[in-house]
Amino acid sequence: MLYLLFLTSHDFHEFIQARRSIRRFGEEMPPLSSIMKAIEDGMYAPSPVNSQPWYFVVVMGERERKEIEERIEWLIPPQGKRAYIVVLWDSLKTPGWAGIACMGACCENILLGLHAEGLGGCWIGSIKEKDSLRTILKIPQHLSIFSIIACGYPQEKPLIETGEGRPYLDKKKVLHVPKVPVKERVRVIE
Repeated sequence: MLYLLFLTSHDFHEFIQARRSIRRFGEEMPPLSSIMKAIEDGMYAPSPVNSQPWYFVVVMGERERKEIEERIEWLIPPQGKRAYIVVLWDSLKTPGWAGIACMGACCENILLGLHAEGLGGCWIGSIKEKDSLRTILKIPQHLSIFSIIACGYPQEKPLIETGEGRPYLDKKKVLHVPKVPVKERVRVIE
């Protein structure tokens, strides 16, 4: 636990809570080395009996990025240059809820890794025409497209507010993200 000597628990919690989904990116592509570090962070997620059912395709080429963009749905249309991490799941290694849970943990670790690298990310689950995307990206048949993570240099700082509901843009195009207070979702039995 040597790393805790340099990072207080307050700093750690603040770091996690400062990570937001980013949809507005800068005009410079993110460095592959930072993306690879974030993916490595993702691969340290827990998985049942250490099955590690994840594989990845990093998409930085313009033609392939356009193919992805035609097949994903955004809550708010994105802006700027971004790379994509296509997260693949070997459901034969880790089927069912256990597989879904560990893949989710992997994606969250990637998002935190991107944040640590000064990049922003957006986890995208709404993907159309997965079979055609599989062909374009030459993804083996035994792997499923679990999700896609867009990543790049953040050009927005979403505001966190207390409440429930979908994120929204105000008149000044600032993204607001409602979050339910922890006390409203946790019951303690002593």
